[in-house]
Amino acid sequence: EALESEQTMAYNLARLGDTAAVALLNRIVAARTTAGDTSKLIHALRIQGDALTFLLHMDQAAAALTRAVDLASRTNDQAALSSAYGSLGEVHARQGDYAEALALLQRGLEASLKSGDPDAIAIAYVTLATKQALSGKVQEAVANFDSCIVRSQKYGLPQRGAVAHANLAYLLTLQGDFPQAADHYQRAADMQEKMGNKDAMSVALYGLANVLESM
Repeated sequence: EALESEQTMAYNLARLGDTAAVALLNRIVAARTTAGDTSKLIHALRIQGDALTFLLHMDQAAAALTRAVDLASRTNDQAALSSAYGSLGEVHARQGDYAEALALLQRGLEASLKSGDPDAIAIAYVTLATKQALSGKVQEAVANFDSCIVRSQKYGLPQRGAVAHANLAYLLTLQGDFPQAADHYQRAADMQEKMGNKDAMSVALYGLANVLESM
């Protein structure tokens, strides 16, 4: 539908730093609000929040995403709630408030587990783990990366698993565990190659080369 196409265009404009996306996304959210389809409105608010985050309009991003969280909570849409918490956690992380970011991401993980959606669960695990790694919570991060990898293998989600392997490899590199890091970089590269993602494969192989050089 037309609004979906416009929403995608606005999101891509925001990623490029074009503030023309703001007015377009405001119009889309207004149209979704008028239409009364709560599911599509929640999605529009999350896209709006993510776009505003790209543009560094953090207060507006937080407002949009908080509204998405409230609507998803009221309608008991756990998968949407997980995504909204994830995006809101990113806002707080970018502002340096890692305590609040991790609390929100933990709620996102809990919502994803309630939803039973394997993809939502994998995303929530790797997102939380990544922010835990950045905030120095190494053991928790490793455990959650491992959880993402296990679930990705179980449910056939190679892209999620590859990202978890690569991020875990980077964390292990920083910790000086080069053999384990090399193993995870290799797994990430192999998985990306099978999926035909040459750029992501090259990034993993570059990480692997640096680790092998350090061993």
